[in-house]
Amino acid sequence: MGQNKRTGPEDIVLHPGPRTRHGGYSYIRTGKMPKKKAAIERYLTWVRQTYIEDIAGEEENLSAAQTILLNKLVLLEGLCRCIETTAAEITEQTGKLYAMPTKYLSYVNTITKICTMLGIERKDTSRVPTAAEMAVIIKEEAKDGG
Repeated sequence: MGQNKRTGPEDIVLHPGPRTRHGGYSYIRTGKMPKKKAAIERYLTWVRQTYIEDIAGEEENLSAAQTILLNKLVLLEGLCRCIETTAAEITEQTGKLYAMPTKYLSYVNTITKICTMLGIERKDTSRVPTAAEMAVIIKEEAKDGG
């Protein structure tokens, strides 16, 4: 036997598989945004501030649980935004549609659940008049106003 003889399982060298290439991997692993994704960092800063205003008005008014959920929410928002921008870049460069990672929809669903837990809900849009209703309202106002 030559040099290929192994003595046991401790001699087996496992090589890591390919890294996830959706653009969010480095964000999750290091907590830092890739340099070319500075716009995403600005977006996440805006998102966090907007969520704080929706939930409690000011960050000092958040409970510990709300702060933890908010941080997880922003992390998931960042991951999804990285995936979306990477998909757009790949599609633009190659002309082929990028297959979204299978976990993408679960991230989006988790974002929705966390928003519900924090009391951030979709605004009631049933009160917004349609174009036809607006036309009637404008006609009535013009008739009443002279």
